[in-house]
Amino acid sequence: MKKIGLIYNFGPHYRSGIFKAMDQEENFDFFFGDRGYGVQEHVKKLDYTILKNFKSELENFTIIKPFYWQKGVLKLLLKDYKQYIVSTEYFCISTWLFLIVAKIFNKKVYLWSHGWYGNEGLLKTIVKFIFFKLSSGVFLYGEHAKTLMINNGFNEKYLHVIYNSLDTKKQFDYRSNCKETNIFIEKFNNLDPVLCFIGRIHKQKKIEQIIYAIKELRDKGKNFNLLIIGDGAQKETLEIICKDIGIDKQCWFYGETYNEDEISNLIYNSSLCISPGNVGLTAIHSMNYGTPVLTHSDFADQGPEFESVVPFETGNFFKKDDISDLVMKVDNWFNNGYDRNLIRKQCFHRVDDCYNIDYQLKIINDVLDN
Repeated sequence: MKKIGLIYNFGPHYRSGIFKAMDQEENFDFFFGDRGYGVQEHVKKLDYTILKNFKSELENFTIIKPFYWQKGVLKLLLKDYKQYIVSTEYFCISTWLFLIVAKIFNKKVYLWSHGWYGNEGLLKTIVKFIFFKLSSGVFLYGEHAKTLMINNGFNEKYLHVIYNSLDTKKQFDYRSNCKETNIFIEKFNNLDPVLCFIGRIHKQKKIEQIIYAIKELRDKGKNFNLLIIGDGAQKETLEIICKDIGIDKQCWFYGETYNEDEISNLIYNSSLCISPGNVGLTAIHSMNYGTPVLTHSDFADQGPEFESVVPFETGNFFKKDDISDLVMKVDNWFNNGYDRNLIRKQCFHRVDDCYNIDYQLKIINDVLDN
């Protein structure tokens, strides 16, 4: 059996599902960085020891921010791997050398990456073009990035869309046990629809926009409750805003939890998930439990998971940073009389179709087997 070296700049806990599935296949060896950079700096770290084929932790150290180096990564080219999957970014200087030396050793390196966003200027376009061209292929999170890369001169056969996933094998089990409950009636003492958000509470997520939207909706005589699942630096600030504008009784800061039984019940019973900033895996988590997603429409400033949102089927889009448009889209969603059970099924189907571990693993194996 041929072995493939998987090198990640950092192993976040939310990737545990796909890593465990790859681990069970026995042909992947894992090498992870010891800490995250940028948006991953405060992400919970995966317990690497849960993977029986985890080989070693690589020390990430800063050169000059945002540039860094993975100590020991070049030595992995001396090991008996013919193929590698590498997930870092062009800020990691050691990855550039890894890609160059791999060509000398006649070894294939596939990058697992966001690819293009659509907001690249000339310099970044040139740098990224050279970086990705050094690889043997790119595993991408979405069709949007693939289209942009084709428009920038890449061969379509070189680009492989694998989408993204959480631990869908586990979440499918929790989904099968979901049912409507009185959890929000008991919490809020009303029958008003519940808007929700799940994820890290930081500035980039712009959660305050949901709070101000709820205030505007209430002023129009439309009442909603808000559930926020997660923790982060902005939590206290958001709590103060809620109190200052008088909607604190309508807001439930649930806090951080990794208990999927709790999460599945909360999301399943919510009416609409809103992510005013880049949506990311929040969309997949929400849709897996049947709740549609509303997020902004500036795709160049979005996470690739925005593609899971199909207008009027699994959610909708509003104008970025436009609270009035957010208010209108929320109001319209609940005025259109959507069949809640049909919406749930459409959300399930979107995840089951391609945003899951089995789909990702199939594409990866198909590419590496050729």
